[in-house]
Amino acid sequence: MVSLNNVKRLFHSFKTAYFNLVINLNRYLFSMKKSFFWLFPLLISACQQKDHDTQQLDALTYTMDTVTVDAKGEILDVKRSLGNSGITNDQQFLYNFNLFDHHLEKIDLNKLELVHKTPFQKEGPNGAGNNMSSFQYLKQDLLLISSGFYKLKVFDLHGKAIQHISLIDQNWKGKVIQDAELCRKNLLIDQNLTKVLTLVTEEGLNTNHKAELALFDLDKHTVSRFDIDPEEKIKHYSLSSEDYTYLPPLIYFSIQNDLPVITHQFTNEIYWYDSAANQIQEVDYESHLTPNEVSTALHNRFGTTEELFEVFEKMNEQIRFGHLVYDPNSDRYFRFSFQTEFKEKSGREVTLLKPKTRRCT
Repeated sequence: MVSLNNVKRLFHSFKTAYFNLVINLNRYLFSMKKSFFWLFPLLISACQQKDHDTQQLDALTYTMDTVTVDAKGEILDVKRSLGNSGITNDQQFLYNFNLFDHHLEKIDLNKLELVHKTPFQKEGPNGAGNNMSSFQYLKQDLLLISSGFYKLKVFDLHGKAIQHISLIDQNWKGKVIQDAELCRKNLLIDQNLTKVLTLVTEEGLNTNHKAELALFDLDKHTVSRFDIDPEEKIKHYSLSSEDYTYLPPLIYFSIQNDLPVITHQFTNEIYWYDSAANQIQEVDYESHLTPNEVSTALHNRFGTTEELFEVFEKMNEQIRFGHLVYDPNSDRYFRFSFQTEFKEKSGREVTLLKPKTRRCT
């Protein structure tokens, strides 16, 4: 039996596009003393009348439901905030990819039980690969799975690959992917499976800390680019130190209400791709209860990891934003933000990884 909080809403909405950070923050996050959460608009609806936990913070009240899923003796993979999952159009079933045993889990959201698990191959023509970097459940009951940063396959729900895509194929024309660039998140954005929108980044200690969207037209075999950081805030919020610590901001890239939406953790700015106009649109709004963004006056290059984390704490004390989430019942978009208080001196366990400069295909 596996307990999950607020299963349907969590499965349906909170899917993430997390960066693979070069820092292990597991113990570090436990040093947070207190977090103050905000939600704009201030509304959270419950989807299951089960066990309720209600917490009051000043004028804000939010409710979380706890449900139990019968795993039928299996161990379900609920890591990564269920980022490798998707819900069917009728809202009846959840498909979740289990990275531990390489199976696709089908869960009945009404009966709250595991229906069955479908094995996927790792190698060969129908192989999903050993290094899944991106996952998308499509309305046509298909899956887009990215292995590494540049190879994509479209699968049916039985594990058969029906389409192969390489983002570094020599036949691409236009603003093609460069050696220093990573394709962090890939989304098919049309019903005909002919257009892939990709989050492209440059990461590392001595890079441009760039983030863009690239549109791959599979019919025309062209690549076009879109700026999602016109004021270079992502670049400024990317922290690095001379002792090889690198901490970029989390960029959230997902499809909400059929719109590709881009946000990140240190500003309330929202960008979305307008397919009709073939351009990026910005949503301009003001936060009334919290800051609009973290100050850009802070330094982003440091001599030591300790100095880096001191500024990282200051950034989180100002404001930190979560994902943008669409609620079809109210036809509104919601977004959590929170401010954190830290202990004066917190024990931190930091794992440094050697920066990778070569392409992983």
